[in-house]
Amino acid sequence: MKKGLILLVLFALALSLPASAEKFRDMGNDHWAADSVYDLVEREITNGFPDGTFRGNEKLSRYETAQFLSKMAKSIENNVKPKITDSDIERVVNKVLAKNSSLPADAVVSGQVFLNYQKNLQNTGITNNFNLSRAYLTVKKALGNNAIARVTLDGSTTTEFVKYAYVDLLNVVAIDSFTLNARIGVQPTYWSNWVDDILGLRVVSVSLMGGRYGEPTADTGVSAMGSITTNMLPKINYLATVLNGNGFNAVETDAGKDIGTRVDAEILPGITIGAGGQIEGVGNSTTGNKLANVLVAYKADVVSAYAEIGYGKGAIGYSVAGLCKLGVLDEMLTPVGVFGRVDIYDPNRSVDSDSITDISFGGYYDWNSNVKLLADYSVSTTNIATSSSAALRTQILF
Repeated sequence: MKKGLILLVLFALALSLPASAEKFRDMGNDHWAADSVYDLVEREITNGFPDGTFRGNEKLSRYETAQFLSKMAKSIENNVKPKITDSDIERVVNKVLAKNSSLPADAVVSGQVFLNYQKNLQNTGITNNFNLSRAYLTVKKALGNNAIARVTLDGSTTTEFVKYAYVDLLNVVAIDSFTLNARIGVQPTYWSNWVDDILGLRVVSVSLMGGRYGEPTADTGVSAMGSITTNMLPKINYLATVLNGNGFNAVETDAGKDIGTRVDAEILPGITIGAGGQIEGVGNSTTGNKLANVLVAYKADVVSAYAEIGYGKGAIGYSVAGLCKLGVLDEMLTPVGVFGRVDIYDPNRSVDSDSITDISFGGYYDWNSNVKLLADYSVSTTNIATSSSAALRTQILF
């Protein structure tokens, strides 16, 4: 009886929602305007751009406004009724599952593969060959009432291990302005994945915390996360973690734990600011090192960029990176772009002239929305030597 009622509800919801022949890759199903946008697509009032994007933040010209209103008037005159497609029903089911994870759901499998060919140009010691820098395989599945499990396998030419293995307990606390979820298991550290989505170039762009500071990206423990919403401030996302502290692969030798926290908010359309930090070895007779970082990011259809500052553990680092798509042709973003990054890292603030400057830049070509081809040049300079290398890279998402 219950299953029959659920199916009936899903069917009714599907009939009531606008449909879409295909999804826009820059707008998820959970976006607040998704239903309205797909409704306009089905009514043939808008079609998005040929590259599969909608670009909801772009301004309309007077010509585009006239075309939009003309199509809307014709739609009203013809009383066009949206059609129901499989993609629309899938969108309805996903929304229902997100709100009520007690409904059964098949496991979702995804992955990332990063391949490269690196060539030594000067003093790097890099072997000139093809290499698998990383391969991730992720499985997610809803578990019973308000719980989602995730397992991510991580492999390269030198390592094979479990990257993440945790369960999210959803809506532990859920009121109008405050939500709290819990996470248990092998999970991301407080800063991990912070900058990955800004440029969309995980194969070349990583946070200072994992790059120069060498902090682990995953560890075992518990965390709390969620959001706070007020009328006066933008939505604030928060994360607090209590982890073993030595990384997933290291043997835990003491009772000390690393406590980390992070908050971020989109203060203006496309502009995000965030701050985070951790204290190592809390619970030992002497608390260990402290570490903090601040991030400012801008993300739009054509240009994305971020600046990050890391401070603590006797060191300080600065990182600036950006990506630009090379113009618009026939109302379509070209699949070609350029990117660059500059890192300045001082491993010991009490010692002069020991800083390291890393500069990298290159270009990319989007073979399609899931395959990206890149070429870049990198140079690293210290007070005693300079090293450089070139690389061809492939980033595959599935």
